[in-house]
Amino acid sequence: MRSAFLCAAAASLFLLPASAQASSDTLYSPAQLQQDLAVIGKTMKDSHPNIAFTVAPAALDATMKKVSQQLDHPMTRDEAWRVFATLNPVLADAHTGIFYPSWGKEAKAHLAQGGRFFPYEVVATADGKLTILSALGGGKTPLTGANIISINGMNAQTVVKTLLDRVHGETPGFRAGLLSRRFWFFDWKMFGSKDAYDIVLDAHGKHQSLHVQGSTAVPVQLAGRTNFDQAFRFELLPCRAAVLTISTFDWPDKKKFLAFTHDAFAQIKAKGVKTLIIDIRQNEGGDDDMWMEGVMPYIATSTYRWASGYTKRVMEADPSKGEAAGDVVSASLDRWLKPDPANPLHFSGKTTVLIGKATYSSAILFTNVMQYFGFATIAGEGHLARADQTGGTRDTYLPNTGLDVGWPRFILYRPSGERTPEFVEPDITILHDPFHPHAAIERLTPCKRH
Repeated sequence: MRSAFLCAAAASLFLLPASAQASSDTLYSPAQLQQDLAVIGKTMKDSHPNIAFTVAPAALDATMKKVSQQLDHPMTRDEAWRVFATLNPVLADAHTGIFYPSWGKEAKAHLAQGGRFFPYEVVATADGKLTILSALGGGKTPLTGANIISINGMNAQTVVKTLLDRVHGETPGFRAGLLSRRFWFFDWKMFGSKDAYDIVLDAHGKHQSLHVQGSTAVPVQLAGRTNFDQAFRFELLPCRAAVLTISTFDWPDKKKFLAFTHDAFAQIKAKGVKTLIIDIRQNEGGDDDMWMEGVMPYIATSTYRWASGYTKRVMEADPSKGEAAGDVVSASLDRWLKPDPANPLHFSGKTTVLIGKATYSSAILFTNVMQYFGFATIAGEGHLARADQTGGTRDTYLPNTGLDVGWPRFILYRPSGERTPEFVEPDITILHDPFHPHAAIERLTPCKRH
């Protein structure tokens, strides 16, 4: 979340050390690894606005000690990440953790250099189930729906647990959703690159053993970060309904996005649409002004605010406010935004926002606003992400391995000012079926499709 709340460019990177560009075979000594661990600890203590917001300090300290005990021999960067990343579930916040710098670029470089990934898009669950969704990249496969029993001799449940123990995010359900979208990446970083995979499946009650080549296809999530038509879609449905899919608020060409939403609401007006579904199930966040400028002018019916208050870490001293660098400051937020009642494309029908396991960051702020101010009904899955959100993410790069310590500069409190419930809860619970993604949309339309 790069919030319009505090600054226009809330994500600021420190200089990436040369070690981050070193060969993947470079070994780091135990002393170097301990130095990196110390930087992680210092960052959480001195940079995070309030680490206790997501994790009890005692629990974090205990995990840090376990990590320290494992740094007793030289390791490559990937090996170090496998140890450091066990902090991620404990930190319990998708903006906070030990990451790879520019993971998407690194994955693309791996493919460009002839590397391969696990050959399927999958669905992973918090209890360890792993099911094939499609071929990697979204292509068709007759194995869709088959449960994976083992990969290269390792029980699939063990594989999933091993990876989930290193995935970031608030809750087991959220982390399972993230693992599903990036299984190919976590598998690569945990178990190494492979040319082929030996997989045992349970397909329609029958066991099947496969020897499958690794895939060179671009994974669905990577493609969605660069393909506008995949990230943003508008579809007219029967019975004067429509679905507006916004899969990210992080897009470099904001003008193109604003033109897209303007055209969508123009079609809504022209076609007399009465039921609008805004699908943000795959929206991991981005810039708040994307939805403030691209959606709210067509939806909002009253003044609104996107947060009631904040806690922030002061990065630069501001004597006029009595703020010194390093201070932690909390305050209320009373900036209200006004709707445009004269907007000729304003939509006055029924609006539903559809959320899911990937909905996060700025998309949560959008959800909070739509729900609290009564601009829309919220449907989908709950108890996945907090309603109060961290944001303004920053990065500290470890001095030796070059791994990225991500941390938020502020915490935003929901518009209501309440602290409960802790997690976003929909008005209508609809479980997402990854094998039939349109089923939830059809359930929310006023008539069945023919």
